[in-house]
Amino acid sequence: MTEIQKILGAYTAIDFTVKRGALATVVKLFGSSYRRPGARMIMTTDGRWTGAISGGCLEGDALRRAREVIESGKPAVIRYDTMDDDSNELGVGLGCNGIIDVLIEPLSGINDASIESIRMAENKEAPLVIPLVFRSENPNFPIGTRWKSDELQVWNSTKLLLDLQYDCERALDSKKSVTQLYMTSYGEIEVFIEVIKPQTRLVIFGSGYDASPVSALAKILGWMVTVTDDCAAKTFPFKFPTADAVCHLHTDAILNNLTLNENTVCVVMSHNYHYDLSVVRQLLQTNVRVIGILGPKKRWVKMIDELLVEGITITPEDEGRIYSPIGLDIGAETPEEIAVSIISEIQSILTKTNGKSLKNKLGTIHEQEEFFG
Repeated sequence: MTEIQKILGAYTAIDFTVKRGALATVVKLFGSSYRRPGARMIMTTDGRWTGAISGGCLEGDALRRAREVIESGKPAVIRYDTMDDDSNELGVGLGCNGIIDVLIEPLSGINDASIESIRMAENKEAPLVIPLVFRSENPNFPIGTRWKSDELQVWNSTKLLLDLQYDCERALDSKKSVTQLYMTSYGEIEVFIEVIKPQTRLVIFGSGYDASPVSALAKILGWMVTVTDDCAAKTFPFKFPTADAVCHLHTDAILNNLTLNENTVCVVMSHNYHYDLSVVRQLLQTNVRVIGILGPKKRWVKMIDELLVEGITITPEDEGRIYSPIGLDIGAETPEEIAVSIISEIQSILTKTNGKSLKNKLGTIHEQEEFFG
């Protein structure tokens, strides 16, 4: 989500009376690449760009190609073959071992369709699916054709659109973007079905000195961060300059004043046992994705005993989302190291990975692109 926010900010800042722009999107990948389908960059005719489609190897050439697209006014797909370092046409050793298709589209100015489609992802609480045509032999569906998520149920009954609707629904269920090829009476069309996940919300309960780096690191990842505590003397906004909100809330006001849903992850780290217990008691009434608790295991065991006395049972579903102690075992000691440990485990939970060393991973870093058959 961070990149989308930066793209939208860069687009808003373009003065189309003095310069023009283009949007580049990675739409297909075979093999390995530094960036995955859905990566974007926005470029302007003065040589500036925001975002990235590679590790820095392709951006210069993409800028040159963008100028051509802007002049022609027509979108184009550029294929970069990084399989062979020695013969690479760009004259640099990319070492990615992949074939990357990049769609470059000219920006028309105010309310450009390509920009407005991703703007819909802002502030969404559910995943958004956007099908994008990037190759086409069918004049009815030219390159750059997009459908909005809310149009899924109103498409007509042609076989193409029914098949596309089915694949969009499958992508939405799996929360994974895919590329799909369709046959029509006018020829083939290829569609990048992108699933944009909602922005992760992090709520930090506790405003001690070790909460600040957790907040800062989460913002680097583009998460929406709220810091709260029941002690007004500790909730100073200047301690959390990048947080979206810093507030003083008693625990009985948590449920009515915070957004706590399946896109929310929570870290309970006030170092006050009774406050932390009261927060956990409230969070168990919600469907937040993660309840992370700072401190030793015996602290959580004590909480369980007290909750049971109150008649509150920890269900198997609760056990699956409670992480106590929160954090990966990386030998963290300082507040900054602990923040890396905490945020790393949350990231691994959100992406359903194991947080182990890539050195010991069999196969490729990323899964190969999936095609629905």
